[in-house]
Amino acid sequence: MAKAQRRNNSSFLVPVACELLEIRAVLTPLTPAQAFAKLDANHDNALSLTEFKAVPKPADSTVSAEQAFAKLDANKNNALSLAEFSKGLPPPTPEQLFAKLDTNKDGALSLTEFKAGPKPADAKLTPEQVFAKLDTDKSNSLSLDEFKKGAPPPTPEQVFDKLDINHDGVLSLDEFKALPRPTGATQTPEQVFAKYDADKSGSLNLAEFKKAVCPPPTTGTGTGTGTGTTLV
Repeated sequence: MAKAQRRNNSSFLVPVACELLEIRAVLTPLTPAQAFAKLDANHDNALSLTEFKAVPKPADSTVSAEQAFAKLDANKNNALSLAEFSKGLPPPTPEQLFAKLDTNKDGALSLTEFKAGPKPADAKLTPEQVFAKLDTDKSNSLSLDEFKKGAPPPTPEQVFDKLDINHDGVLSLDEFKALPRPTGATQTPEQVFAKYDADKSGSLNLAEFKKAVCPPPTTGTGTGTGTGTTLV
């Protein structure tokens, strides 16, 4: 049922998701390039570990600055380029997006405030149509709860990183079992894990995990997990 509902809603949720992602640059206090320039104390167009450690650490973070730096340093040159650094910036939360758009700070978004975000070039719906879809109580304004319904769900990559507690790049069965189990699931986490552990390594890499949570529509029927992913 949840899967069918998600498909029915996709006609307007997908454009909303795209819009929220694309207005990230103007809704956050600093763009990735601006944040990078601010941290690059010696102006050599690269961030050392010391410079990177000046980034405020989230209160609930389980990853050290050293671990995050090593993960982002794709070419292992002990420095981060702007491209590498940008990959480590989390997208703003719906709450942050809402607060930035709510220019009069009345706790609701008018259509004018909502339209302040750039519209994606390939959007199929106008901002007015998206606004109307989200305005469920027809008050001509969006509450935070209404606005959040249009926010994109976490990507499989984001879910994988969150589950990978020891940051070894793979998920053990115990880590995988932390994924909320869908209501009405017909298979146990152990069965799903074994099914998608293609190389029988006793762990799931990102590619295997993505097949488990986002199987092709023709290969099975799943139910929503509440995380924007689906388990077969």
